[in-house]
Amino acid sequence: IEGTSGTRFGLPKGTTVPITVKESILQGRLLDALRKLPAHLINDALIEYDDAVKTKAQQIRNPGAYLFGVIKRYTQVQERAKNGEGAGAMPMGQTVTKTVQDRLDFLVRDGFCSQEEMNEKVKSKIRMLSEKDALFAIDELSSVERSQIRNFGSYFM
Repeated sequence: IEGTSGTRFGLPKGTTVPITVKESILQGRLLDALRKLPAHLINDALIEYDDAVKTKAQQIRNPGAYLFGVIKRYTQVQERAKNGEGAGAMPMGQTVTKTVQDRLDFLVRDGFCSQEEMNEKVKSKIRMLSEKDALFAIDELSSVERSQIRNFGSYFM
């Protein structure tokens, strides 16, 4: 991702702010919310926003509100995991479990999706889920006619 170091904005080392994130929106309440996330989730949220801006910029009327919505979703997943809501609520973390990876590999082998579609952006969203929720989402995804899925990556959030 092309951008600037997040430390410029008081974010942890290892974070990158994409060039699509304007400095004018990265302040106040939005920046405070972002700082509450771990570095890998900050990057995931900013990459998701960056992708959205690149693909549908004309449809985003309020970039600050849109980015805040993305950050809020990542924050809620993190909070649910911290609170232990539901059995197996903890996100998988930095890597997906072997069971989840096997299920994802099967989707590619079976021709349901391409290896390109099963990219790091998709996996970063899956890692935010518990193993149980990830397996449920994969099963739900594979039960839908592929032509009905417009945004493959969004299916996991």
